[in-house]
Amino acid sequence: MANDVCTVSTADRLWREAMHLFSNFRGMRPHRSWMSGLSVGTGPKRLERLTASKAAGELMPKLEALSDRELVIFRTYARINLEQAEAAMRLSLIANITIPVGFLVILNQFFPGTVQEAFDYAGVEAMLGGIAAAAVVLLLLIWYSYAGVFQARDISHLAAIAAAKCGASASDDEGSGNGDESGPLEAVEPLL
Repeated sequence: MANDVCTVSTADRLWREAMHLFSNFRGMRPHRSWMSGLSVGTGPKRLERLTASKAAGELMPKLEALSDRELVIFRTYARINLEQAEAAMRLSLIANITIPVGFLVILNQFFPGTVQEAFDYAGVEAMLGGIAAAAVVLLLLIWYSYAGVFQARDISHLAAIAAAKCGASASDDEGSGNGDESGPLEAVEPLL
């Protein structure tokens, strides 16, 4: 039992470090290839860019030093984190695009001409300026969520690479290394 506490503690400590290295704000930093209008993920050297990044250089040796059990725990964290980041991205898109547009449509249905009257009262320039400011804020919120998904995916991919390099027997995505061990998500899914 004492070993389990130490194992979880090691994986937890490394997870907190990974969260710092792969924060959403770090994922929002522009990359040189963005100047051409293309994301770094569109080029042929995606894997090299991932593994050669500064954050990966700090994380990979520590991942490779983990025991099989610690790596399974870390990969479970990474998989759950990725699922949550993807869900947050979907919610962000729905909340930041659908709700404002839906609000304007409903407002115009219940109070016909309200949107047009607001444009007429404020002036087209002021309304377009307000719409542009709101669009910038919404874009930043969506970009933040999108960066979170990319960062979560990078952590998950690095953990998978570390597991493959180390030959961790119980580190596959399903968490079923020797047949009698089931992953934490699979044990919970029937309850949901």
